Amino acid sequence: MAFQRHDIFHIPIEFRHLPEAKLVNDAEAEFDSAFERERTETAARGERVHLISEDLQRLQKKLQDARDAFDAAAGLPIPAPLTQKVEDEIARLFSPDQRAEVVTLLEKQCGRTLPTHRDSQPWTLEPYRLRVLSESKGILSELKKWIEAAHILGRDFL
Repeated sequence: MAFQRHDIFHIPIEFRHLPEAKLVNDAEAEFDSAFERERTETAARGERVHLISEDLQRLQKKLQDARDAFDAAAGLPIPAPLTQKVEDEIARLFSPDQRAEVVTLLEKQCGRTLPTHRDSQPWTLEPYRLRVLSESKGILSELKKWIEAAHILGRDFL
């Protein structure tokens, strides 16, 4: 896993009272502290880091779990609709009985849930969605794998 600081996670003011919001803030503080500690220790040794420690990986997972719990409690992020180009590609690749599931997957799992795209507009998400569709070759199980890859690779996916 690459040594990369997490993306900014904005908690809207109307949801800051939720217990899950406090969990996110606490997890972010813990992660930031560990991240800074590792960065400082690595710099002191004169090393270039390519992998992060197990502790930082554990804290990154804890942070993601806290964010997921917050999203579930707040009903966020609001799914971004598909563009016409994406809808056309779905129709071209998938059978009519699969299309509703594909639309749901793309709206809920390949949209504002992608790293650094929490507030993105549909046209900003379009390249990711078209890429996962293309790579899937019309196979639902492959689509799910490529959506996961988009989450892992972020901007490098394109």
